[in-house]
Amino acid sequence: MRLFYKKCSNLLGLYKAKRWTILDAYYVTTRYPNSLPDGILANVFTREAAENAVALAEEIVSYVEGKIE
Repeated sequence: MRLFYKKCSNLLGLYKAKRWTILDAYYVTTRYPNSLPDGILANVFTREAAENAVALAEEIVSYVEGKIE
């Protein structure tokens, strides 16, 4: 049973990590405004996208805090 739990736990971690890779798209484009030569950041990143990114970041922080406690 312990091995089953460990494998499921690893799969859950992989699932979360895959979802969290969405945040990679925000790093360069929001840090360097000229990284989108034909785009205006305000048109690319909507309020909904920003709220989703914040929710993912909060999820990551909670996950990491749970691992270090």
